[in-house]
Amino acid sequence: MFNYNPRGENLRALEQNILKYRAFEMVMILFYVEEIKLIALRTIRVTDRFRNNDRLPEGTKKLYQKLWKILVSEKILTESEKSDIEAIIDYRNDIAHSIQELVFDLNLDSYSKSFVKFSGEKYQYGVLTRLKNYKDLIYERFMGGYVFEINMNPILFAQAERTYLIELKRLDKKIVKLLRERKVENKVIEGEINAIGMEKIESFQPYHPKNFKSNGQLTSEGARCLNSLFSMGCSGIVISYLMRKPLKTINKKKKEWLKNA
Repeated sequence: MFNYNPRGENLRALEQNILKYRAFEMVMILFYVEEIKLIALRTIRVTDRFRNNDRLPEGTKKLYQKLWKILVSEKILTESEKSDIEAIIDYRNDIAHSIQELVFDLNLDSYSKSFVKFSGEKYQYGVLTRLKNYKDLIYERFMGGYVFEINMNPILFAQAERTYLIELKRLDKKIVKLLRERKVENKVIEGEINAIGMEKIESFQPYHPKNFKSNGQLTSEGARCLNSLFSMGCSGIVISYLMRKPLKTINKKKKEWLKNA
């Protein structure tokens, strides 16, 4: 029932803000992945030159697979940390090449979903936090025994990073508030349906094809069904879901029905 958006094509405020939240996170993930790869690779290469070693020369095949193995062998990363970073890099590739798969679940009105930290079919919340932790961890474990190369990327990205983090915090609070409101709305709708009785509602077959013309307009059977639902006291939002008709249209029909009642 709730896989229909009664308010038309535009996402509601909750989904819009979740989409913004994901967008800011994805930008941060793209940056942090590249920064971690750069820190690790340049530090190993520069340190190797000081040690008269060259384990990762230019043109090395499967460069990052070999890099992560080196970091594990030198106890910069554990095996599980290495596996997690590789999984995050795969996820970063999804962001870069299949971004639609990370946002499509917000296209439907999501009353039936449990927005546990903002839901998501494939989108992974928590990746950004893990990446930030890995960046700090790698820096910390490199300290003392390795030679760093000056990297301007964090400085160039610093203001954008600060802005994104502030915006993520603001959006988090806003989404939590909207989520509370959505849950209240859900309970009202469910309470209304329970009070009337789903069996009684379904006896009118509100989404039966006989109720609709090929252009989506109501047939005479559909009009009778709609009026019956009005008579039972169904609200516009419930009828919109039941008949898969826009809420605006249902409300207009209800005004007409009330005039003639």
